[in-house]
Amino acid sequence: VEAALLDINVLQKIIILGNSMQSLGAGLQAYQGVSNVLKDERENEDSIFDKKDQRIIALIGIWIQVIGTLISAIGVTAIEEENRLENNEKSEILI
Repeated sequence: VEAALLDINVLQKIIILGNSMQSLGAGLQAYQGVSNVLKDERENEDSIFDKKDQRIIALIGIWIQVIGTLISAIGVTAIEEENRLENNEKSEILI
C-alpha cells in the first residue's frame, strides 16, 4: 500500500484525503446515532453524553464530511482541467 501511495500524484492524494475525511465524518455521525440509541435504551441521567453532546458530535461529523467533499471536488476538478488542457494541446498539434 505504501508503495502504491508513493506512485500517485498530488491531485490523487487530495482526492484520497477528501474521501477519507468524508468517511471520518460519516463515522462520527454513525457514532452519534449509536450513542443516541444506547442512551435511549438506558435512559440513565448519569449518562456521559447528553443530547447537546450528541448534537455537537453529529454537527462536527457533518462539517468534516462537507470539508472532505470540497477537498475531493477540488482534486477531481483539477484533474479534469488538467485532462482538458492536455486534450486541447493534442488538438492544436494535430491542426
